[in-house]
Amino acid sequence: MIRKTRIALLLTLTLSILSGCSSFGPAMKASPSGIHAMGLATISPEDIEEKYTDEDSQWFAYKGLRVHYKDKGEGEPILLLHGVMSSLHTWDDWAKELEKTHRVIRMDLPGFGLTGPLPPEIEYDKDAFISFLHSFSLSLELEQFALAGNSLGGYMSAHYAATFPNRISKLILLDPIAYPQDVPWIIRTATMPGIWQISKKVVPPWLVSLNVEEVYGDKTRIKPEHMERYIQLSMRKGNRESYAEVLKLIYEKSKPGSEVFPFQQITAPTLLMWGEKDKWVPTSQIQFWEKDIADTQTVVYPGVGHVPMEETPKQTVKDAISFLNSEFKEAEKEKEVTSNLKETEKTGA
Repeated sequence: MIRKTRIALLLTLTLSILSGCSSFGPAMKASPSGIHAMGLATISPEDIEEKYTDEDSQWFAYKGLRVHYKDKGEGEPILLLHGVMSSLHTWDDWAKELEKTHRVIRMDLPGFGLTGPLPPEIEYDKDAFISFLHSFSLSLELEQFALAGNSLGGYMSAHYAATFPNRISKLILLDPIAYPQDVPWIIRTATMPGIWQISKKVVPPWLVSLNVEEVYGDKTRIKPEHMERYIQLSMRKGNRESYAEVLKLIYEKSKPGSEVFPFQQITAPTLLMWGEKDKWVPTSQIQFWEKDIADTQTVVYPGVGHVPMEETPKQTVKDAISFLNSEFKEAEKEKEVTSNLKETEKTGA
């Protein structure tokens, strides 16, 4: 343990110099104690649940897991899947609008948020995620539904829509991962031999805050409460191990020559929503989706990063609702998005 601590501190010092130490402030503020701030302590499931659950929180039993989810609103159902190191809370602003006309379901995926890690006997791979997602949808009696996913959630959503095409009415993919590409430096570093093993136990919270800054196109849009949530949920007991496993999965799937799932099997009308300044999954990936999925519409958000539903929720949920109502028009929407975002920058809203 002492050796791991020394290595963690050395890594922290080295990377903090490279990053300019800009992420230390939020990390220290969100950490319950000094040992948490060093990345050496966790937060118990009971304590983290007390802070991040509310009257809408529900639980789904799955192979020993207690899966945290919310199911609210009436109308056509839509299931929302978050991305890497995130949670169902990333959809809060979308849910408020969608619940006016839809039944909105969102959960903390296995390995993230309040749900915690998969049992040791289950590997983190697409089959495990799809099996979980299918069991979850059947338990809620979802025969046909719209599906939206960001990043890792987009990867899962696309796989599910291709595997069960008759169950998905509309598909929304926000900066999804799937095709071979160069991975961001954080993933390359976290999956290096030696560091990968350490990262299962030691994750300095400043590294989490740095990652949040990386996935936003404009880090001034990050709300303090969002940053605190990302940091504290990463401290949930078991989540560090899950993060390491999933980052390794992403790294392996992103290598040149990696097998790509037959997304041509997707039949649902699909909306691609992409942040123009996404450092994790660049806009160059759009061409592959448009080639493989027959019925696609695309909108790119200027100045926005990897989590557009969180960074620019008002515009993105407006576009999502328009698409779900079959009213989305690609060419006109792109002009409107650019205009609205410029106006937002002027007003500081």
